[in-house]
Amino acid sequence: MIGDYRDHAANERTFLAWVRTGIAVIAFGLVIEKFNLFMLTLATSALGGALHPPHFRTFSGRVGGYEGFAFILSGLAIVVLSTARFARITPFS
Repeated sequence: MIGDYRDHAANERTFLAWVRTGIAVIAFGLVIEKFNLFMLTLATSALGGALHPPHFRTFSGRVGGYEGFAFILSGLAIVVLSTARFARITPFS
């Protein structure tokens, strides 16, 4: 039995909130990457090429170059750090 259950429950709720935040950041990074893929496809298609190819290529390059990947790595870091914090604070004895 855990000695002070209220503290443990509060730590667990905080841990789960950080994991949920990390998953949301990862999902946002994936959305940015998919949007970049969509913009590159639109730039190379006949419709996008006929309209404004430099604008589509510039926009997709600026938006999705490394930002999506950075968000994915940030989300993973949030999950790892929250797990380390939870393991450090929670007594498992």
